[in-house]
Amino acid sequence: MRDLWEYLTRLGTLINMPWLVLGDFKYFLCPQDKRGGQALTTYLLDDLKEYVMATSLVDAPSSGSFYTWTNVSLWSKLDRVLMNPVWCDLVLVCTTKFLSVGPPFDHCPVLGTVVSQPKRGSRSFTFYNIWLIHPSFAEVRDSVWETKIRGWPSMCYVGSSSC
Repeated sequence: MRDLWEYLTRLGTLINMPWLVLGDFKYFLCPQDKRGGQALTTYLLDDLKEYVMATSLVDAPSSGSFYTWTNVSLWSKLDRVLMNPVWCDLVLVCTTKFLSVGPPFDHCPVLGTVVSQPKRGSRSFTFYNIWLIHPSFAEVRDSVWETKIRGWPSMCYVGSSSC
């Protein structure tokens, strides 16, 4: 699997347009991605997490079933639709719906939708929790907060030490 992660990481650095990767990853991003059975090992958590961090991919907004695979006693989120940040900068919106697991399948079918929506002025800031586990998060956060901002007082965040 590591060869696949490395190939997709190299491929991702060459693409400057919206792209996504979807399927059964067989790995987990966080412990909550599994219910039942033995606890997850760091091996099962780190591979996909490192790939997602290296490519800046995020889960596409989804609805429906959270767990996408089951053997009846164990439930896991193995299937994902991951998209690169370029999606957020365009007028394209990608959403997914994981339908219910049921015989004869042990994975959820996924229904993906891509639509074009007009931009609605400025967008609010979006924070992804996965950023918290990035090794450089605290360093980047601290350097941004220490940056001096020049301009109108309304540009400065109240309570920030940068004004």
